[in-house]
Amino acid sequence: MSASVHPFWWRWLLVFTFAVILFGLCLLFLPDVLQSVFNSIIYGDAQATQAFGAEAVRYITFSFGISGAVMVGWMVLVLYMLYGSFRRGEAVGWNSIALSIGVWYVLDSAFSGLIGYPVNILLNTGFVIGFVIPLAATYRAFHPAR
Repeated sequence: MSASVHPFWWRWLLVFTFAVILFGLCLLFLPDVLQSVFNSIIYGDAQATQAFGAEAVRYITFSFGISGAVMVGWMVLVLYMLYGSFRRGEAVGWNSIALSIGVWYVLDSAFSGLIGYPVNILLNTGFVIGFVIPLAATYRAFHPAR
């Protein structure tokens, strides 16, 4: 079955996906800048992690890079779905994007809360809202009442 999706929602998802790719690339290629931002948010001091020692800072930088690379790879797949089955109105496109975003949000946010970083849940919520709004708006186009 093929759905009719308003181009506005498709473009919203496309722009937001590219924004997440840009964020992932920043994690990968500008880890010091983002580390300062996260330090300011979490610790109230842009240079807070410097007190952890050089090896710990190196590991944090490694973690940022790996997270960024995974995020870019994941969003490339989302782009593939957006340009393919989602754009053609096939439910598999909508379902794949919604499922991957939902699983990420639940797991990442639960882990963040479990280890005591609720501020990451707020960041995740900002990201997920960018996907949930257009996905909710297009739900009926992909899943018509029977």
